Amino acid sequence: LLDLNNVYLSARNCGIDPVRYVEALPGDRIEEIHVAGHEADESLGEALLIDTHAAPVSEAVWDLLDFTLARLGPRPVLLERDGKLPPFETLMEERRRAETALARRPPVQVPSGTLHRVRSRGEPLLDEYTAAFARYLRTGTVGALSGFCAEDADLSRLRVYRNGFLRACIEALRASYPSVERIVGEERFPALARPYVEANPPRAASLVEYGEDFPRFIEDARDTHRLGYLASFAILDRAWSEVCFAEDADPGAAAAGAMHAGDAPADAGVREDPGRRPAPAGPPAPEPDGRGSPGTSGTPTIPGPAVDLPADAEALMNLRGRLSPWVRMVSLEYHALHAWSELRQSGLGQRAEVRRTPQQVLLWRGDAGMLYRDLTPPEHSFFARVAAGRSCGEAAGAALDADPTFDPVATFASLLHHRMLAFEH
Repeated sequence: LLDLNNVYLSARNCGIDPVRYVEALPGDRIEEIHVAGHEADESLGEALLIDTHAAPVSEAVWDLLDFTLARLGPRPVLLERDGKLPPFETLMEERRRAETALARRPPVQVPSGTLHRVRSRGEPLLDEYTAAFARYLRTGTVGALSGFCAEDADLSRLRVYRNGFLRACIEALRASYPSVERIVGEERFPALARPYVEANPPRAASLVEYGEDFPRFIEDARDTHRLGYLASFAILDRAWSEVCFAEDADPGAAAAGAMHAGDAPADAGVREDPGRRPAPAGPPAPEPDGRGSPGTSGTPTIPGPAVDLPADAEALMNLRGRLSPWVRMVSLEYHALHAWSELRQSGLGQRAEVRRTPQQVLLWRGDAGMLYRDLTPPEHSFFARVAAGRSCGEAAGAALDADPTFDPVATFASLLHHRMLAFEH
């Protein structure tokens, strides 16, 4: 696979000739060509071009395609466009241009290129190169990578790859922690995130789950950002992402009970991802009184006779369960749920109230979308013990110790109804 947009960007950013780059490739190994659009970096301008797939294919890349096809002959060409989509006819015009470039190039025989010996995965030289390059991206230390560069090469030009790597990781954190970004501000967020990325480079190819320890990092750095409540917002952001992307496995039903999907509890805070953020908001103001988040506390109620419970109370109390993959329960140092939901929804968290009192929050994914609510002390005692594998009887005893009026049967029924827990004997 030869991505000509990547070739052009790498050559431009590193000060080399893209035509010579293509000439050095093993033409007989190239079976597919990609073309796409790019954009200049917001801060560095034309000095750093970024492969965004969100712009028209540039004339320079079209010219490089013509040169490559003249050298190789026809190859399948894929036009990539992932963002800022134009009218469909504009995309069809680019497709027709690629078809025209292909039509005027007859098949040719291409000799093996000089890089053929390092092309196949598993050969030692290629493995050493990719390992050295990966270490450079993660650490910023050239090290063994210098052995794969020309003797007179300006190794400082490698920073374009390191900077691109850091930027991709920061953008992944920005997407996963929108309320944190809104509090610190869009321009200041990279300064918060970059030290984390440098100390905790990703180990997986996908960045969807990257940043698991970012809330703890924010907590440890509170003397730097001086926003004590920021970690609580980060914890909620992380839990939201984990719930959103959780597998859709069947949680199972109680051996003697039936689960039924239904409406969200009347007192649950129902929110959906608002998409891209508006202008960054300032820090939420402290909450002066003891009011909780409106509409987020209390025991979930079941609309209608949706759940059948075991008639044998002893069987019910002996059931053990676990949290479903799409459920998270988190503990916060600050009472931040309402302010967090305002930030996620409208970016107006500066109007919400935050106070330094502990809060236990349950987040889950239901038929109505993403739901969340704070938990009362007996509810938290019950949920935490059931989720830890304790029997319902043990969980109910702990909850009743916290509040003798707690109704474990209604809570158990609600858990089944909203598919929050999978139970087994």
